Amino acid sequence: MYKLVVFNFDGVLADTYNILDLVYQRLEGSYTVTKLSEKDKERIRKLSPFDLFKAFRVPFYQLPKFIQEVMPIYKELISEAPLFEGMREVVEALNARGTKCVILSSNNPSLIRKFLKHHDFEIFDKVVGGAAFFNKQTRLSSVIRTYKVNKSETLYVGDERRDIDACKKIRVPIAAATWGYDDYKVLGAGRPKYLVQDIEDLREALDL
Repeated sequence: MYKLVVFNFDGVLADTYNILDLVYQRLEGSYTVTKLSEKDKERIRKLSPFDLFKAFRVPFYQLPKFIQEVMPIYKELISEAPLFEGMREVVEALNARGTKCVILSSNNPSLIRKFLKHHDFEIFDKVVGGAAFFNKQTRLSSVIRTYKVNKSETLYVGDERRDIDACKKIRVPIAAATWGYDDYKVLGAGRPKYLVQDIEDLREALDL
């Protein structure tokens, strides 16, 4: 039985897939923004608001105004993004069993907490933000040390191939969720400990 379960935020708990489309819809009347192709969206979906002006090709002279206006939009959309169905029950069951549940994300922790409050989902032991895209293993190792558990007693729940690679570097088991950003084939090629296609698969991996 796992003593510590660490969840990614975007794509595992929060369905933030369409955030960029919604930001574009809000901005297109105020700026000469470039509509993103599907390839662009895949490449930049997890950029910070400060990087979005490059993705939308907003003129540099409009940057101060853009940042001032996009931040409230981004915060609102993040907080109101849907919670993936079944995740609340999974975390509640883990808490009831005495398992510590933590969120580890590259996203801003204040935005994550706003999302949790909006959904009445403030049941995590800790929210850790700012994990670097390509160095998540360092922050994950720190979380594991904080809780003084073995790596084998920890499960990370992620949705990207780079999550699998990060966990393998430090030998932490991972459940790769196919309902997030990377698809079944991409995740499967990384050979995670568990390849979970739905909530029931995740519950089975967690022995719930």
